Amino acid sequence: MLIPVCSALSGRPLSLDLPGGSLVEELYSTIKRQLEIEVENQIVMCEWEPESGMNQRKTLSSYGLPRQDNQVIFFYDKSWFKSGLAGTKTEDEIIVIKAQLPNQEKSLSNSAFMSNQDSGEPMQSAIFNFYARFAHWKATADAFLVAAKAREKACQDIRNEVKMQHRGSALARKSLMCYFSAVRKSIEKLETELESARLSTEENLKRSEVDACLEKLQMTSLHKAHCAVWRVPEGTKLISFVKDTDLLNKCVESCHSLVSVLESKVGECIVAFQELEDLVNLEMTNGDMSERSTIAEVESFLESMSSERIEIENFNSAISEDVRELEATLPDLSNGERDVGNLLDLMNKLQSKYSQFKDGFNELSTHDNSHQKLMEGCSLAKKQMTEGILDKLQRVATLQGRLLDTKKKSDALLAGAVNERKRRINQVEIVLRLPETSLRTRSTFQEPCKIW
Repeated sequence: MLIPVCSALSGRPLSLDLPGGSLVEELYSTIKRQLEIEVENQIVMCEWEPESGMNQRKTLSSYGLPRQDNQVIFFYDKSWFKSGLAGTKTEDEIIVIKAQLPNQEKSLSNSAFMSNQDSGEPMQSAIFNFYARFAHWKATADAFLVAAKAREKACQDIRNEVKMQHRGSALARKSLMCYFSAVRKSIEKLETELESARLSTEENLKRSEVDACLEKLQMTSLHKAHCAVWRVPEGTKLISFVKDTDLLNKCVESCHSLVSVLESKVGECIVAFQELEDLVNLEMTNGDMSERSTIAEVESFLESMSSERIEIENFNSAISEDVRELEATLPDLSNGERDVGNLLDLMNKLQSKYSQFKDGFNELSTHDNSHQKLMEGCSLAKKQMTEGILDKLQRVATLQGRLLDTKKKSDALLAGAVNERKRRINQVEIVLRLPETSLRTRSTFQEPCKIW
């Protein structure tokens, strides 16, 4: 099956013929063979699935290939992002197509009447000279027209390529937005966890409950037993009580500290995300606008080229018709079948045509020069588009890397915060439950002397 692929940098499409049921890795290998891009440097993405690159272990059919629409697979070379423009071969040169202009002898080389130009009859010789001049002008116009059509074809290819470049760049930006959305969700989860940490800390660490717990610790059977053993008044702060209260206060302080640290870390992540958000939005807006502007510029060049080519075509059509008409009269002229009156009428007509075509012929080179300059402008626009695309792809790659780092930090902070919050709150709850636990085991300490 034919797989439509396209270079995101050059915009040049190609079709790769792969057997049905092929794995994606075969596509990577084919790109390497034909374009000399190492597999490890390839990023291959479906235009219809911007979330991630193609998995080499999957089949091509799992990506909906072959497709019935005009969407393609774009490939990117990681070396574009590493080396920059100085080390990247863009293959975009200013195209020059010059008309292959004939000389007069070549213009008449296919004419059966060339031998009659040296006729002894002055009027006949003059008519043949007009024919020779007209034939040369027609051949010249033909050459200009062939060059103009070749230039327009090249510029139409350029227009198609810049449109594909725009699509490849847009796909990279869509992928960037997928990264951005994933990071935003991660940040939102982190903010939710921060709010949960605040609420759980407030709910579980109410000061009144902590103070009540401290009072209860003095009334536990364990503490009473210690007081009885050492024959001291009940309520005295023995080591066990001090240890428990210190532990409780440290746990409470630790929970509050966790919320403070989390607030600070979440704040740092949000600031980093907001900075990236501004850069991503700028890339999404400016990147698209500049590329559309270049496409419009190329379209304008093509429209102007078409106007110049039409001027050449009009001259070519008019003089071709007159040359054909004159060629039809030449046999009679060669055989001497035209009387003097007819010859005079033909001479006057040819003189009028000569005056009419002379200015048009002189303008042909002007139209041709304008046509070539428009093509050079089209080629330059493509070259600038390629340079801009390369710069954008490098920025997108950098932003994706920063977004990925931010997401990793956010996810790690989230996982750590959730686990640490549960651990610290659980520590406090254990201490808060100690008085009840001890009271339920009062019978253990009814005869404290037996313990010692």
